[in-house]
Amino acid sequence: MEFTRLTGVRSKDGHEVPAYLLRPPSPAAGVAIAHGYGGCKEHMLGLAARVAERGLAACVFDIRGHGEHPAPLDAAMLEDLEAILTFLRRFGRVAVAGHSLGGRLALMSSADGDIPSLIEAVRATAAAMPTAHVQAISQHQHRGGELPANLLAYLPRWFNHIDLKANAELYVRVPGWLAGRLGGRPE
Repeated sequence: MEFTRLTGVRSKDGHEVPAYLLRPPSPAAGVAIAHGYGGCKEHMLGLAARVAERGLAACVFDIRGHGEHPAPLDAAMLEDLEAILTFLRRFGRVAVAGHSLGGRLALMSSADGDIPSLIEAVRATAAAMPTAHVQAISQHQHRGGELPANLLAYLPRWFNHIDLKANAELYVRVPGWLAGRLGGRPE
C-alpha cells in the first residue's frame, strides 16, 4: 500500500486541502474519510488503513478550521470535501465516511451514495441483531442548504464524542460495508 501526502488539491475558493492518500495497488474506487469537529486527518488514519486494505483508495483530509488547513472555519467546509472527491474520482466511484461534522458533510456531498442506500444498510444491520427494531422517520427532515452562521458559531461547543471514532468494531464494519458497495476486496 502506498502512503502519500497530497499537495495541490484545492477547494473552489483556492485553499489547498491538506490530505493523505492510502492507495492499494489497484484501487476499485475511492473513499474520502472526514473527521468530526475539533478533529484532524490524522485522527482518521486507522479507518483509512482498513478501507485501503479492502482495495479502496482512502483519503483523509483536514476540513477548514482544523489541522493544517489554512482557512478559518466557515460555510465553505463542503468545498474541501468536494475537492477531495474530485481527486478521488480518478479511481472510479466515490463514497464518504464521516464522523460527526464529517458525517453531516458526507450527507451533503456529491458522493456516489444516497440516503436510500444508508437506510438499506441500517436495515441489514438491524436484521443481524435479533432485538433491534427500525423505525423510519420520513417527515420533518432537515432540508439541504448552506450552514447558517448560528450553527458555525455553535460548533465550538459541540460535544466531542471521541469514543465512536476509536471503536475497534468500526474499523471492521465500515471498510467491509464500503468494499461491498464499491467493489473492493471482501474480508
